[in-house]
Amino acid sequence: MKNDMMKHALRTCGALMIGILCAAAGGCSSPEEVPASSVDDTTEAATTLSPSEVKEEVSGFLSETTAAPQKITAVSTENDSTAATDAPAADPNAATDAPADPNADPNAPAAQPQGDTGPQPGDVMPAVGASNRLADKVWLAHADDGTDRYFTFYDDHNGSYRDQETGDGLSFTYELHDDDTAVFHIADRTDNVEVTWADNGTAYLLWNGTWGETIRQIRNSASEPLDFFPNVQLCEMALNYYQAHNGYRPAAAEAMINYDEKIAIHLYDDMDGHTATSDWYTVDRYTATGTNVLGEPIDLKAP
Repeated sequence: MKNDMMKHALRTCGALMIGILCAAAGGCSSPEEVPASSVDDTTEAATTLSPSEVKEEVSGFLSETTAAPQKITAVSTENDSTAATDAPAADPNAATDAPADPNADPNAPAAQPQGDTGPQPGDVMPAVGASNRLADKVWLAHADDGTDRYFTFYDDHNGSYRDQETGDGLSFTYELHDDDTAVFHIADRTDNVEVTWADNGTAYLLWNGTWGETIRQIRNSASEPLDFFPNVQLCEMALNYYQAHNGYRPAAAEAMINYDEKIAIHLYDDMDGHTATSDWYTVDRYTATGTNVLGEPIDLKAP
């Protein structure tokens, strides 16, 4: 009985192995077409083997036949030239031709190219020579001690100034250098001046390293007339105006430059160490018009 069962198992394994070989080889005739003598010969030959020998033969054969399809598949993949030749080549312009990001901020500044591309926004540019800014203009100068004067620069070498206090002034010559330093020749005196420009167009003049004044442009051309009322003249006009409107003339008047560049005029009497104020006038230095201490309008030119 054991022999019959062994024969049946061998026939089954033989049929299975033939089918695997056919599949690996690309096809063969169906199992029904295999001659019976081939199966019988294989079976009879196998029956002469011991059970342990049969087991080793079957295991070795199965391992060889099952490994074959994996090997064929690997070779088929490696030799498939169509996949390699038909694959699209990488586009070297893919990065530049990529579609724009729909979520990108349209107001964002464009990226700046690398390398030397010239001046960029925010770059600090070299300072312009002072001679290109002062010439052919009129400037109001406010000194550290609170006094004012006017500079008129006719050209790159000639100018003049007048004091706000008295209206007096002098002519001068000057040389300006590209490093914003200057030499002024006023009467018989020579002054060395450092010019420091501010972002708002004003400049600070440091005279001989000891005192300074800030200048502000008030005329676009040196040929424009500069008409102003000096402080001494405004004080006399204020006394006359007060007397004409009040029937009394105070003993003194003092003019000072206000924070808003207007002229404040104090009308008063000295009463044994006590100051008796008659009025305060605040007027424009160019028109002599303004207000009194009560805010009423005044015009010192027409008392």
